[in-house]
Amino acid sequence: MARTARPLTRALRAVRSALPRTGVPASGQIVGRQPVFGERVFGKSALGWPVLVQSVLVQSALGLVRFGQQGFVRSRSGRTGFGQRRSGLFSSGLFTAGMCTLSLNLPCLSSTRPSLSGALGSRRSSLGASRVGVNLGLILGLMFGLILGLSAPGAPAFAQTDPGVRTDLLAQAPPLPQTDPVARSATPPVVESAPLGAPTLGAAGLLPRSATGLPPGLWAASDPNRLASLIAAVELPVPAMQRLMRRLILAEALPPAGDTGLVHLDSRLGWLMRQGMVEEALALLQITGVDDPLLFDDWVDLSLLLDSSEPVCARLAQQPRLSSDLSLRVFCTARAGEWERAALVLQSARSLGDVSGRQAELLVRFLDPEAGDGRPLLPPVRPTPLEFRLFEALGEPLPTQPLPLPFAVLDLSGNTGWKAQIEAAERLARAGSLDPNRLLGLYTLRRAAASGGVWDRVAALQAFERALERGRVDLVTRRLTEVWPQMVSARVLPAFAELFAEDLADLALEGRAGRMARDAVYLSRGYETLIPAVQATDAKTVFLGALARGVAPDPDAARLPYAEDIARGFSDATVPGVLAEQLQEGRLGEVILRAMALFASGAAGNGQDLTDALATMRALGLEDSARRAALELVILEDANALR
Repeated sequence: MARTARPLTRALRAVRSALPRTGVPASGQIVGRQPVFGERVFGKSALGWPVLVQSVLVQSALGLVRFGQQGFVRSRSGRTGFGQRRSGLFSSGLFTAGMCTLSLNLPCLSSTRPSLSGALGSRRSSLGASRVGVNLGLILGLMFGLILGLSAPGAPAFAQTDPGVRTDLLAQAPPLPQTDPVARSATPPVVESAPLGAPTLGAAGLLPRSATGLPPGLWAASDPNRLASLIAAVELPVPAMQRLMRRLILAEALPPAGDTGLVHLDSRLGWLMRQGMVEEALALLQITGVDDPLLFDDWVDLSLLLDSSEPVCARLAQQPRLSSDLSLRVFCTARAGEWERAALVLQSARSLGDVSGRQAELLVRFLDPEAGDGRPLLPPVRPTPLEFRLFEALGEPLPTQPLPLPFAVLDLSGNTGWKAQIEAAERLARAGSLDPNRLLGLYTLRRAAASGGVWDRVAALQAFERALERGRVDLVTRRLTEVWPQMVSARVLPAFAELFAEDLADLALEGRAGRMARDAVYLSRGYETLIPAVQATDAKTVFLGALARGVAPDPDAARLPYAEDIARGFSDATVPGVLAEQLQEGRLGEVILRAMALFASGAAGNGQDLTDALATMRALGLEDSARRAALELVILEDANALR
């Protein structure tokens, strides 16, 4: 029995020499110790998964120690079970692994292997059996521990702490707050850079502060997306609102503070394009440049409207990243004379599904006019400028009259007939996008070629202009009563008033012609200086004169549309509470847009909105806009020239 226990004693001494020396003094103070397995894997937390791992490993180790000790003793005494020496060494390996696992220290395994080998012999078979035992012991220990450690009644609980840690100090320790920043993404942050002193693209404008009277922080405190929605949705029922909107859009002012994607600048360019102000939009892009893909797309549409595709294609060839529109790439490649390459790009785009439908058929016929089936293509309701140019290249130009307003600019180039030019000019004049003198130049370009429709307007205007040149009151009276209804039917009465108000103010016209001359004076930009020339002969003239001076008129004196609501707006009305709060937040531009939206609602029949709009504009210092808007609304509605 003593011979049997010698190898076991040697193995225990080897394991004991490899075990870490730790201890806890009687006073309970923690002394230095080596980190155990749970701390090395999961950190120094005394709770949670390390405790579970320790519980599993402790139960595994106890089982391995018992199992290895019994097998080793039986092999030395010749009993059944592990009767061979190799089996005894295998049991020694299990015993050693169990002891190392019990200490929860992985380096113990590596340091114990040589000791076991020296204790049990240096033969290769003994060392191999020992290593197999150690390695297999760990695997079996984990498997047995999962069963024994979780089901044993004496297994440690999850709330237990590591040995050597005082539970009273752990309970009293306050939780550590998480103050360090936490990363939300593994991608590197986007860093924006710009040269010091470089101008902001969104602040570009055509009208300086000295011309607009608006502060540079007009848009700074507003949300860019909300501003874009307001700009796109606001309606402009009278020319005064159109002029005010144009002043806001073209003003030099800082963009919204959170506008990092040129959203506000793009919305301004979009409004100019929808109103047919193509030249103003191009001038604005000359200031900002077109190095941004969003601005490049706007530049492409504007340039194609003016039939100026060469600069666009040249820029796209130099910087292909500016546009992902394969239709434009096919168009520019073909215009450069590379027809085979254009056909290859189109075929690839159709295969990928990037170009399909009518646009694909247009490009196919553009590259090869004989490729189609011979039937004409149905024109789109709202074509893009590129589609318009493609139809034109196929010999099937689209008429601009039913198309959106920007396409009316195409008829002013001189490549269309006189009638088409006049109709396009009238459309743009109604939107406030054409100078009245240009409209007059088209009306008087030559003698009317026929009668009816636009030719009657041309003839009436030319006759009225000849009467003014003669200076005969009776002749002017007759011609004025003839041309006035023509201007009303075309809804270009404000442009007519701008052209001839001063001439009419110098003539002493009476009756119906006198009332027409009075309305023309109040519709013109010189309404304040021309007031003395208007004789207050009736209640309507008195009402309009009070509005022109900025005085609250008497709504009961004249039965005019919107008289009562307008009178309240010029008397004791105040700014609505919501708009006043927005003003306190510095959202001046947004408040002006909302006041314009209220004016449009008031023109549609909501009297309180009209009162609030006028009161807000006057409180903001937009007195001239408020007066002219009120005058135009009353006069045009009374003459049935508003809609």
